[in-house]
Amino acid sequence: DRITLDGQNGSAIFAVDGAESRVEIRNIDLFRGRAQDSYGGAINVGAGTTLLIADSKIRASFASLSGGAIHVEPGAGLRIERSELIENTAMNGGAIASNSAVTLVGCIFSGNVASSNEGGAVQAWFGGVTVSGSQFFGNSARHGGALLLRGGQSQLTTSVFDDNSAIEQGGAIALYDGATLQSAQVRFTRNRADQGGALHLGGTDTGAGPEPAAFGAGASIEHAQFEANEASLQGGAIDIFGPPPGNGGTIGVLILTDSSLQANISIIGGAIRSAGQFIAEDVRFERNAAANGGAVALAPV
Repeated sequence: DRITLDGQNGSAIFAVDGAESRVEIRNIDLFRGRAQDSYGGAINVGAGTTLLIADSKIRASFASLSGGAIHVEPGAGLRIERSELIENTAMNGGAIASNSAVTLVGCIFSGNVASSNEGGAVQAWFGGVTVSGSQFFGNSARHGGALLLRGGQSQLTTSVFDDNSAIEQGGAIALYDGATLQSAQVRFTRNRADQGGALHLGGTDTGAGPEPAAFGAGASIEHAQFEANEASLQGGAIDIFGPPPGNGGTIGVLILTDSSLQANISIIGGAIRSAGQFIAEDVRFERNAAANGGAVALAPV
């Protein structure tokens, strides 16, 4: 039998601290943790510590700042295996907000909310996220309905993103600040946003100037399926940012290989809208729809 620890919406449950320490949490349910005016509704992982969570559940926890379930400080580490993070809420990082490396194996993220801005399930700041065999269902944010990646190098394999939503960019995933993503064998279905129903690759616009745009966020994706995603403005499945012609800044970059995009919908670019760099090999487009560019809309760069 598993133990349940109930914070009763009164306090956080664990503070993991101490230089060079390694802590493991196994077969425990954490319920209704609360970090008022602070970080990590259920758990805060301090600098210099490494936390492993396995076969556990964190649900209905709240942080008024970042990390509704878990907050990870710089110089720490987090690995979660075969666990569920459900219906947690924070301003940023509805389930997890991390400034360090995070590894997720065989996890379920469902119904987590970033109520103010970034990362309905996970917000990562320059630490990188490694995800395998995991599922993201019904998470929501303003940017990055499931994952928000700022900087760092992330990997994503054999996972599913379904019915996640963002008010603005990246219904499932949004990348900014030069973040890079390597992805293989991932399904994106029924995700929604204004720009990039499933995926948004960000950049910057520094205004008019002589310097051409440089590379910003980038993704290399293979063996992926994008189906029935929707963007109310542009990029039914994927939106790739680029500044207007003549302006400086950075552009998003996408390399897409051996993948399919089916029944995605937007106004501009039913499957993909690109104002950055888009390279495709052995990619199938079927039954996508838009007012402009039913499969792909390419903006001038």
